[in-house]
Amino acid sequence: IHDYPGADQGRSRYLVMPSYKGKNFTIDRQDGVKGELLNEDTIKFSVGFSFLFPTESKDIPVRTGMPDLDWTFQLGPEFHVYLYRSTFHSMFIRLPLRFVLTTDFYRDFEFRNWNFPPSLRSVIYLGPGRGEITTRLELDFASERYNDFFYEVDPKYSTPTRPAYDAKKGFMEYIVGINYAYYDSFPWTYFIGGNIYFMGDSVNRESPLLVRTTNYSILGGVIRYF
Repeated sequence: IHDYPGADQGRSRYLVMPSYKGKNFTIDRQDGVKGELLNEDTIKFSVGFSFLFPTESKDIPVRTGMPDLDWTFQLGPEFHVYLYRSTFHSMFIRLPLRFVLTTDFYRDFEFRNWNFPPSLRSVIYLGPGRGEITTRLELDFASERYNDFFYEVDPKYSTPTRPAYDAKKGFMEYIVGINYAYYDSFPWTYFIGGNIYFMGDSVNRESPLLVRTTNYSILGGVIRYF
Protein backbone atom coordinates (compact mmCIF):
# COMPACT_ATOMS: atom_id res chain seq x y z
CA ILE A 1 0.00 0.00 0.00
CA HIS A 2 1.15 3.61 -0.62
CA ASP A 3 2.75 5.47 2.30
CA TYR A 4 0.04 8.15 2.18
CA PRO A 5 -2.53 9.34 -0.39
CA GLY A 6 -0.54 10.67 -3.35
CA ALA A 7 2.83 9.19 -2.30
CA ASP A 8 5.31 8.12 -4.96
CA GLN A 9 6.13 4.87 -3.18
CA GLY A 10 4.66 2.28 -0.84
CA ARG A 11 5.58 -0.86 1.03
CA SER A 12 4.24 -4.20 2.17
CA ARG A 13 2.43 -4.19 5.50
CA TYR A 14 1.69 -7.24 7.62
CA LEU A 15 -0.83 -7.41 10.40
CA VAL A 16 -2.14 -10.07 12.75
CA MET A 17 -5.45 -9.03 14.29
CA PRO A 18 -8.52 -10.69 15.81
CA SER A 19 -11.67 -11.11 13.75
CA TYR A 20 -14.94 -11.34 15.66
CA LYS A 21 -18.54 -11.62 14.49
CA GLY A 22 -21.12 -10.97 17.18
CA LYS A 23 -24.74 -9.83 17.17
CA ASN A 24 -23.90 -6.20 17.89
CA PHE A 25 -20.10 -6.05 17.73
CA THR A 26 -17.65 -7.02 14.98
CA ILE A 27 -13.95 -6.79 14.20
CA ASP A 28 -13.15 -7.46 10.55
CA ARG A 29 -10.71 -6.69 7.74
CA GLN A 30 -12.99 -4.27 5.86
CA ASP A 31 -14.41 -2.01 8.55
CA GLY A 32 -12.06 -2.40 11.52
CA VAL A 33 -13.88 -2.39 14.86
CA LYS A 34 -17.62 -1.72 14.76
CA GLY A 35 -20.37 -1.69 17.37
CA GLU A 36 -23.85 -1.94 15.86
CA LEU A 37 -26.52 0.10 17.64
CA LEU A 38 -29.44 -0.12 15.19
CA ASN A 39 -30.18 -2.89 12.69
CA GLU A 40 -33.31 -2.44 10.59
CA ASP A 41 -34.23 -3.79 7.16
CA THR A 42 -33.11 -0.65 5.34
CA ILE A 43 -30.90 1.25 7.81
CA LYS A 44 -28.05 0.22 10.10
CA PHE A 45 -26.36 2.57 12.57
CA SER A 46 -23.07 1.74 14.25
CA VAL A 47 -19.87 3.21 15.67
CA GLY A 48 -16.70 2.23 13.80
CA PHE A 49 -12.94 2.40 14.30
CA SER A 50 -10.06 2.19 11.80
CA PHE A 51 -6.38 3.15 11.52
CA LEU A 52 -3.49 3.88 9.14
CA PHE A 53 0.10 2.68 9.56
CA PRO A 54 2.91 5.14 10.46
CA THR A 55 5.85 5.88 8.16
CA GLU A 56 9.17 7.62 8.87
CA SER A 57 9.77 10.63 6.62
CA LYS A 58 13.37 9.57 5.99
CA ASP A 59 11.91 6.66 3.99
CA ILE A 60 9.87 9.04 1.79
CA PRO A 61 12.23 11.10 -0.44
CA VAL A 62 9.80 13.99 -0.97
CA ARG A 63 9.29 14.32 2.82
CA THR A 64 12.95 14.13 3.86
CA GLY A 65 13.57 16.46 6.82
CA MET A 66 9.86 16.77 7.64
CA PRO A 67 8.02 15.28 10.65
CA ASP A 68 7.19 11.58 10.45
CA LEU A 69 3.70 10.38 9.59
CA ASP A 70 2.42 8.99 12.90
CA TRP A 71 -0.22 6.35 13.56
CA THR A 72 -3.62 7.62 12.45
CA PHE A 73 -6.74 6.49 14.32
CA GLN A 74 -10.31 7.19 13.27
CA LEU A 75 -13.45 6.71 15.35
CA GLY A 76 -17.03 7.75 14.72
CA PRO A 77 -20.62 6.92 13.75
CA GLU A 78 -21.76 5.47 10.45
CA PHE A 79 -25.01 4.66 8.66
CA HIS A 80 -25.67 1.91 6.13
CA VAL A 81 -28.66 2.68 3.91
CA TYR A 82 -29.68 -0.40 1.92
CA LEU A 83 -30.84 0.19 -1.64
CA TYR A 84 -31.38 -3.48 -2.44
CA ARG A 85 -31.23 -6.76 -0.49
CA SER A 86 -31.80 -10.33 -1.63
CA THR A 87 -30.36 -13.78 -0.97
CA PHE A 88 -27.55 -13.33 -3.49
CA HIS A 89 -27.05 -9.58 -3.76
CA SER A 90 -27.12 -6.49 -1.59
CA MET A 91 -26.29 -2.88 -2.34
CA PHE A 92 -25.98 -0.09 0.19
CA ILE A 93 -24.67 3.40 0.79
CA ARG A 94 -22.15 3.66 3.63
CA LEU A 95 -21.97 7.02 5.42
CA PRO A 96 -19.18 7.10 8.05
CA LEU A 97 -18.04 10.24 9.88
CA ARG A 98 -14.66 9.69 11.51
CA PHE A 99 -12.94 11.83 14.14
CA VAL A 100 -9.19 11.61 13.61
CA LEU A 101 -6.25 11.42 16.02
CA THR A 102 -2.57 11.09 15.04
CA THR A 103 0.03 9.99 17.56
CA ASP A 104 3.50 8.49 18.00
CA PHE A 105 2.50 7.21 21.49
CA TYR A 106 5.30 9.25 23.08
CA ARG A 107 4.94 13.03 22.82
CA ASP A 108 2.74 13.83 19.86
CA PHE A 109 -1.05 13.51 20.19
CA GLU A 110 -2.96 15.69 17.76
CA PHE A 111 -6.67 15.88 16.99
CA ARG A 112 -7.16 16.23 13.21
CA ASN A 113 -10.90 16.96 13.20
CA TRP A 114 -12.79 14.77 10.74
CA ASN A 115 -12.72 12.47 7.73
CA PHE A 116 -15.89 11.69 5.72
CA PRO A 117 -15.62 8.84 3.14
CA PRO A 118 -19.11 7.98 1.83
CA SER A 119 -19.27 4.96 -0.45
CA LEU A 120 -21.55 2.81 -2.57
CA ARG A 121 -20.98 -0.90 -1.94
CA SER A 122 -22.26 -4.03 -3.66
CA VAL A 123 -21.97 -7.56 -2.25
CA ILE A 124 -22.65 -10.50 -4.59
CA TYR A 125 -22.90 -14.01 -3.16
CA LEU A 126 -21.83 -16.46 -5.87
CA GLY A 127 -23.46 -19.50 -4.32
CA PRO A 128 -22.35 -22.46 -2.17
CA GLY A 129 -18.64 -23.19 -2.58
CA ARG A 130 -18.02 -20.07 -4.69
CA GLY A 131 -17.61 -17.26 -2.17
CA GLU A 132 -18.63 -13.63 -2.59
CA ILE A 133 -17.43 -10.48 -4.32
CA THR A 134 -17.60 -7.02 -2.76
CA THR A 135 -17.08 -3.85 -4.81
CA ARG A 136 -17.00 -0.25 -3.67
CA LEU A 137 -16.92 3.26 -5.08
CA GLU A 138 -15.82 5.73 -2.42
CA LEU A 139 -15.37 9.50 -2.18
CA ASP A 140 -13.06 10.82 0.53
CA PHE A 141 -13.44 14.27 2.12
CA ALA A 142 -11.35 15.62 4.99
CA SER A 143 -10.90 18.60 7.29
CA GLU A 144 -8.04 21.05 6.77
CA ARG A 145 -6.16 19.68 9.78
CA TYR A 146 -6.38 16.15 8.43
CA ASN A 147 -5.21 17.24 4.98
CA ASP A 148 -2.42 19.25 6.68
CA PHE A 149 -1.06 15.94 7.96
CA PHE A 150 -0.39 14.70 4.41
CA TYR A 151 0.00 17.81 2.24
CA GLU A 152 1.02 20.85 4.33
CA VAL A 153 4.58 22.17 3.89
CA ASP A 154 5.43 24.60 6.68
CA PRO A 155 7.78 27.39 5.50
CA LYS A 156 10.53 26.08 7.80
CA TYR A 157 10.50 22.78 5.86
CA SER A 158 10.43 24.35 2.40
CA THR A 159 13.27 23.73 -0.05
CA PRO A 160 13.93 24.79 -3.67
CA THR A 161 12.16 21.62 -4.82
CA ARG A 162 9.53 21.58 -2.05
CA PRO A 163 7.90 25.01 -1.77
CA ALA A 164 5.75 25.98 1.22
CA TYR A 165 2.12 24.95 0.84
CA ASP A 166 -1.00 25.60 2.91
CA ALA A 167 -3.31 22.58 2.67
CA LYS A 168 -7.08 23.03 2.28
CA LYS A 169 -10.09 21.11 3.53
CA GLY A 170 -12.28 19.25 1.08
CA PHE A 171 -12.08 16.44 -1.43
CA MET A 172 -9.12 14.03 -1.18
CA GLU A 173 -9.68 11.12 -3.57
CA TYR A 174 -11.91 8.62 -5.37
CA ILE A 175 -11.42 4.97 -4.45
CA VAL A 176 -12.51 1.98 -6.53
CA GLY A 177 -12.09 -1.42 -4.90
CA ILE A 178 -12.92 -5.09 -5.34
CA ASN A 179 -12.59 -7.93 -2.84
CA TYR A 180 -13.18 -11.68 -3.16
CA ALA A 181 -13.74 -13.86 -0.09
CA TYR A 182 -14.10 -17.63 0.12
CA TYR A 183 -15.58 -18.82 3.41
CA ASP A 184 -17.09 -22.24 2.65
CA SER A 185 -14.20 -24.19 4.23
CA PHE A 186 -15.06 -23.31 7.84
CA PRO A 187 -13.24 -22.55 10.12
CA TRP A 188 -11.05 -20.97 7.43
CA THR A 189 -11.80 -17.92 5.26
CA TYR A 190 -9.52 -16.67 2.47
CA PHE A 191 -9.66 -13.27 0.83
CA ILE A 192 -7.88 -11.21 -1.81
CA GLY A 193 -8.58 -7.78 -3.26
CA GLY A 194 -7.30 -4.54 -4.66
CA ASN A 195 -7.98 -0.80 -4.73
CA ILE A 196 -7.26 2.08 -7.08
CA TYR A 197 -7.04 5.63 -5.67
CA PHE A 198 -7.56 8.66 -7.94
CA MET A 199 -6.38 12.08 -6.66
CA GLY A 200 -6.44 14.17 -9.84
CA ASP A 201 -9.37 16.22 -8.49
CA SER A 202 -7.98 16.65 -4.97
CA VAL A 203 -8.27 20.16 -3.53
CA ASN A 204 -4.58 19.77 -2.65
CA ARG A 205 -3.46 18.70 -6.11
CA GLU A 206 -0.86 21.52 -6.13
CA SER A 207 0.88 20.33 -2.96
CA PRO A 208 4.50 19.29 -3.65
CA LEU A 209 3.81 16.28 -1.43
CA LEU A 210 1.04 14.98 -3.72
CA VAL A 211 3.41 13.33 -6.16
CA ARG A 212 1.17 10.76 -7.86
CA THR A 213 -2.47 11.24 -8.75
CA THR A 214 -3.07 7.48 -8.93
CA ASN A 215 -2.13 4.93 -6.26
CA TYR A 216 -2.76 1.18 -6.07
CA SER A 217 -2.96 -1.37 -3.30
CA ILE A 218 -3.44 -5.12 -3.14
CA LEU A 219 -4.38 -7.19 -0.12
CA GLY A 220 -4.80 -10.78 0.89
CA GLY A 221 -5.17 -12.84 4.00
CA VAL A 222 -6.42 -15.84 5.88
CA ILE A 223 -8.90 -15.87 8.78
CA ARG A 224 -9.16 -18.74 11.27
CA TYR A 225 -12.33 -18.83 13.38
CA PHE A 226 -12.44 -20.47 16.81
